[in-house]
Amino acid sequence: MENRKPVYSVFGETVDGRMCYGLQEEGGARFCRLSDERLELEALAGLLNRAGCSPIHFSEVVEDFRHS
Repeated sequence: MENRKPVYSVFGETVDGRMCYGLQEEGGARFCRLSDERLELEALAGLLNRAGCSPIHFSEVVEDFRHS
């Protein structure tokens, strides 16, 4: 069995005529409408990827981000 790092990325969607962005784990969890600032989430996704964040902790990171 291959042990590979999770990959996190940003996705965009239009809600009520406005673009907003969320984070997703490749093949896993997806969190919508986190920010209207793509660059902010790109930075967070990069940090998650560099740190090799476990999918187990992904939702906790997102909750911390929402409350920051």
